[in-house]
Amino acid sequence: MRLLLLVALVCCSTLIPEACRSATYDFGLNLALDLPQADFANISGTGAGVGLKFLRPLSGPHLRLRGDFDLLFFGEEEQVGDIGGQPWSVVTRYESMRFLAGLEISTSSARRWRVYLAPVAGLYYFRSIDRIQFTYYSETRSSETDFGWKVDAGFTLSRFRRPHRPRGLELDFGASYGTVRGAVTTETVEGQTLTSDANEVIIHVGVIWHRR
Repeated sequence: MRLLLLVALVCCSTLIPEACRSATYDFGLNLALDLPQADFANISGTGAGVGLKFLRPLSGPHLRLRGDFDLLFFGEEEQVGDIGGQPWSVVTRYESMRFLAGLEISTSSARRWRVYLAPVAGLYYFRSIDRIQFTYYSETRSSETDFGWKVDAGFTLSRFRRPHRPRGLELDFGASYGTVRGAVTTETVEGQTLTSDANEVIIHVGVIWHRR
């Protein structure tokens, strides 16, 4: 996790200044609330974190190349039971980093408001921290990287207009639905290990800096 975070920081420190110098890039920063769904909700609490996105126009004002980086921390989820009258508990907490890319389709950027739709896909990194309390106490950490996708939809509202920069700053409001392949692992009473997809709904709010 620390190595990936270091790589992400290096990439951001390299790309963000370049994006700011270029007249064809937009840069966004947002706060995110992650609501796990279905099987994912059974093993994880609600998540929260920050996200970055980079946008570059491709063809006309309606189509842009988009790259996302998200860092999320999830709440703890506890499972309890007993073996031979001896109680046990397992408290699990997840952390996640996502590197996604795709296209963003939007209405005209000449208006004060803009509606967008963005399908993106890429790599999802999960790290789990399990605290086990039985006749002993132990803490285990594990990680995995899976492929996933999300569809992000929202709208932006332009603020602080200037004559030479009609969309200098945009307020960004949106939500997404995503799926991570095989990210949920559960064990049955018979000792079988089952895997299923992790589904989630993310609500985000932030700002986009636009340079033209």
